[in-house]
Amino acid sequence: MDGYKIFLASEVNPRDGMLVELNSTDPVRQIAEVFEDDETGVLSFTSFITESVPLQAIEELVARALHEFPSRHLKNPDST
Repeated sequence: MDGYKIFLASEVNPRDGMLVELNSTDPVRQIAEVFEDDETGVLSFTSFITESVPLQAIEELVARALHEFPSRHLKNPDST
């Protein structure tokens, strides 16, 4: 995927969880992320830019997140 890289990271303040992050390589900047909240188990997607991003880059971001957090995407946040 030319022009983009995907990273796995963790965050503890102010959020607590893991994330898969999509960065552009030139210039280097964060484009989007899928965040897994440790407390609720909910996965969320955030885009940090308003420009267009190739769909392939977003597909690869989501695929990597579902690979890293396999059971989380099946969880219904509204169920008890």
